Amino acid sequence: MLTVGDVTRKTGGYLYHAHVYPLLAAQGMTVTDVVLSGADVPAQRRAQQDVTTLDVTGYDVLMVDALARTAVAPHLARWQRHIPVVAMVHELPSVASGVDAADEAPLLGADVLIAVSADGRQRLRDRGVPAERIVVAHPGCDRHGPAAPPQPITPPACICVAQWIPRKGIDVLVAAWHQLAHASAVLHLYGETDADSAYAAQLWQQIATAQTHGSRIEVHGCVSDAAIQRAYQGATCLVLPSRFEGYGMVFAEALWAGVPVIACDVGPVAQIVADAGALVAVDDVVALRQALARILSDAHWHTELAQAAQRRGRQLDRWQDTAHQWQRACAQALAR
Repeated sequence: MLTVGDVTRKTGGYLYHAHVYPLLAAQGMTVTDVVLSGADVPAQRRAQQDVTTLDVTGYDVLMVDALARTAVAPHLARWQRHIPVVAMVHELPSVASGVDAADEAPLLGADVLIAVSADGRQRLRDRGVPAERIVVAHPGCDRHGPAAPPQPITPPACICVAQWIPRKGIDVLVAAWHQLAHASAVLHLYGETDADSAYAAQLWQQIATAQTHGSRIEVHGCVSDAAIQRAYQGATCLVLPSRFEGYGMVFAEALWAGVPVIACDVGPVAQIVADAGALVAVDDVVALRQALARILSDAHWHTELAQAAQRRGRQLDRWQDTAHQWQRACAQALAR
């Protein structure tokens, strides 16, 4: 896998790869990460010359993470003459951030492209990729092991699991929680806090202001998988008002744990959540506050959503399903 950045980070795409690789290895398929540069575009541009000398002849299939689009863009066509290429597209950068659309074009010519949702598949189709060259490999929902029996939750606890970047909408969540002014409920924030320093500074100020006015918010940062599992076990709901999602692994993981979801109706989120939560419009602070207020005060509704979450969690793909789709994509690339 040609990729960029720190592959040990506990964020969506990196977590996805880290979990699926051992399952593939157990089936005789070894995936090796080759980190080309830092993840930022300037670092990738500087790495383009070094990538020229990369020897790809020792591999059966060359997999390319869409994160590395800029570093590999000048070389993909040349490599593809000698080895099948599979593009791993967690999200199209032009859709997620609105930048660097030109660097995506070489990726779209890969022999096979892996999308992580039906929504992602459609975005590739909209850019001219034939349906027969796209394989959908949803992230699994069972990374944290078997779901624990429901526990009484006192005081009520809403959790958010996400890195602090603008498209996750944590600023909207903190604003809604501030307006909510619940007497006892606690908002727990998990995930990287240093991915975007300017956005983090804004959030720390928002949180401090909300806390000054009595809002209970606890910031835990990046924690272990075991800590996240415990957080799900003690959660009234998962709340994450993302402005964009390529998939949203945390929504699936929450449902697997029997935890209802409050989120925004973007991308594949509605398909994942189904009837196991409440969806609001992007950036609608009032609607988000109202959804939080209801799930914290309406015990009957919360029970219905929790039961629906348990049902929905059993319907979602497991990581073994994800690994099977990767094998299918590589076999299809080799056949081409």
